[in-house]
Amino acid sequence: MGEVPTAPFAQAKPLDDAEIFVQARPVPFVMPTTAAPVNPLCAPTTTSLQSSGRSPYRLIGDHSVARLRGEGYTNGLIQTLAELKQTVAKQVWIVDDSGSMLSYDGKLIQGEGLPKFTKCTRWEELQQTVIEHIKLAGALQLPTSIRLLNRKERDLNICLIPGSNVEHDVEHCVDVLWKSGPNAGTPLKRHIVEVRRDVENRKGELEAAGKVVSIVIATDGLPTDASHEDFVDELRRFRDLPVRIVIRLCTDENDVVQYYNELDKELEYSVDVIDDFRGEAVEVAKMNPWLNYGLPLHRVREMGMKHRVIDLLDERALSKNEYKLLCSILFGEEAMLQAPNPAREWTAFVGYVGALQKEEQHQWDPITATAKPWVDFGARKGKSKVLKAKRMDASAPLFGCFGW
Repeated sequence: MGEVPTAPFAQAKPLDDAEIFVQARPVPFVMPTTAAPVNPLCAPTTTSLQSSGRSPYRLIGDHSVARLRGEGYTNGLIQTLAELKQTVAKQVWIVDDSGSMLSYDGKLIQGEGLPKFTKCTRWEELQQTVIEHIKLAGALQLPTSIRLLNRKERDLNICLIPGSNVEHDVEHCVDVLWKSGPNAGTPLKRHIVEVRRDVENRKGELEAAGKVVSIVIATDGLPTDASHEDFVDELRRFRDLPVRIVIRLCTDENDVVQYYNELDKELEYSVDVIDDFRGEAVEVAKMNPWLNYGLPLHRVREMGMKHRVIDLLDERALSKNEYKLLCSILFGEEAMLQAPNPAREWTAFVGYVGALQKEEQHQWDPITATAKPWVDFGARKGKSKVLKAKRMDASAPLFGCFGW
């Protein structure tokens, strides 16, 4: 199959997880955190993060938790990452490096403090995304395989080979991805078949351990090595396997978007189809303008996070009780246990969440281009933001800083 033979639960050589972030090859962009200096209250503490048996410290490591906090990940999202580490035996990124990825309609996040979108190729946008996930996988020491569609070598692995050096794994993957460029077609079927066979061979082991394989297909096009029926048949074969599948779209082309959005109906099992960060933020703002759809939430979704409330964000306005569920995801279940019932004590609930938000960094809002709290229940009707999101949705491609 071309995969490096590995034990999916093998432990890599221990490494101070703080090193993973600082020793990986630097890339020419700075991910957004906050426009304001980090509040000391944002620093993780024993009481705030170790109050429950699901402590992220126990599963991720203090240095990585502190780094994630510095990059705007909330206590709740760090808990979600810890749960992903517990339940995901391996994540596989199938990365489209076909010639169409040279199309110049991508959106690169650049700048310190308040960042900006700049126009770029689809490939540059995807490079940025995958490199961030490579670093995240290294910090979590989460076994990960990166498969470039048109690269024959299968050596882009993190924590897969027993005794491997995580720092070296991350640096090698970043280096190869940074030097790679788009070419040729979109042989998605071949990679899907290889990944599926690997999961089938390990199905018993995965089910016994209660784990899954997370598969992320990042693409801007339709498969060039299979008909629609053949491709759907191959994906359908995952139905009874322990997997989670995310399709991360790298284009706004209507035919491609429609093609993948309709797959969910044909496959008879759930596949998450998500847009890029800006595209998802626009769709969420139309239905739930009170939520600041921050980049950390988008990154966790790209990794295969699954929750009913998250799926509803761009489909309809959430109910008050669903607000509480979403706040549990953002701020942690433990922190929300004593929260008032929003359906009966709305004012008290808003005050309770407001107090929690004081311990979190503001997030860059790609709709308003400002740093804002995660939630603003006063903007539930949010007509101005909804209108702006609709204008962005129908806007021409980005030029300069922002497209609005």
